[in-house]
Amino acid sequence: MKSRKQTEELTRQEFELRVKMEETKKKFDMYKAKMEALLISQLELLKDDGNEEN
Repeated sequence: MKSRKQTEELTRQEFELRVKMEETKKKFDMYKAKMEALLISQLELLKDDGNEEN
C-alpha cells in the first residue's frame, strides 16, 4: 500500500512538473516572439534613418 501511495505521489509530481515546463515554454516562446518583433522594428527604424540621411 505504501509503495502505491509513493507511486501516485511521484506520478502527481511528474504531472505538475510537465505542466510547469509547458507553461515556461509558452512564456519563453512569447518572450522570443516579442523580442523578434522589437528587433525587426528597430531594424526598420535604422533603415529609415539611413534612407533619410542620403
